[in-house]
Amino acid sequence: MTTRVILVRHGARYDYANPDWAQRAEDLGLFSRDPPLSELGFRQAEQAADHVEKRLSKLGETADVILVSPYLRVIQTAQPLARRLGAPMCIEEGLAETHHFTNRLPEARERFAYFPEIDPSYEPLNVIEPDTMENGKPAELYPESYMRRNIEFGRSLTTHFQGKTVVCYSHAASVCLVAGLLGIPFPEDLSFTFAPCGVFELELGPKTGHRWTMVSAGHSNTTHVTENDDATSPWGYTGPYRLLWNEMIAEEIEAAKQSKADAWSSRKTSRNSTL
Repeated sequence: MTTRVILVRHGARYDYANPDWAQRAEDLGLFSRDPPLSELGFRQAEQAADHVEKRLSKLGETADVILVSPYLRVIQTAQPLARRLGAPMCIEEGLAETHHFTNRLPEARERFAYFPEIDPSYEPLNVIEPDTMENGKPAELYPESYMRRNIEFGRSLTTHFQGKTVVCYSHAASVCLVAGLLGIPFPEDLSFTFAPCGVFELELGPKTGHRWTMVSAGHSNTTHVTENDDATSPWGYTGPYRLLWNEMIAEEIEAAKQSKADAWSSRKTSRNSTL
């Protein structure tokens, strides 16, 4: 039984292509951290959908579920694939952007009015609890809480969707979700990045020794995207953020080893007690 996760980053952002948009939105009392895609972003989204659809067809699979970050640009990026596959989009807080502000985005039922592919009945695997204040609003602490959330969300994906094919749409920083599933640190040379509409594919099953393995990377999008801009570009963790992640994942690996050792010791003790 194989579990497959395909992770796609959103396309080019409207606010990056139009720098005055954020201030104009704030002047109107709107949430400026939820911009739409740019015209280029919409084209990239269609190309990414075509790429993923062809990949699934080659595998003889379809998406059992499409999970999307609650942010508009991500929903817009996922919509072309949802239409092509006739699959619902499920808004998942576990895939939300860094510095996520709780209660600032429209709920799933409100998004449904404009994106009928959304399943408003879906219950997220992860619900983000704010642990800091930013601009007077409750938010998730970055990077610590965000990184921890992605590690926990990776566990939820693995257990909840065992044997399924899951397509996730998220943000550049969710490259740590990939690293968390693989159980690896980030390299110093900034080679582990996430391109706009880049596509990571990971597989877990008998062929991989029941360990998450990367089938294809999303560091570049040149296999399927024909046009990029300089504003929305490949992104990865650097400096102290990279070091913090590497410390976290080392602790996770050590904890997993200890858990296996404890389980083995418990089984051994149980067998001996029955002799």
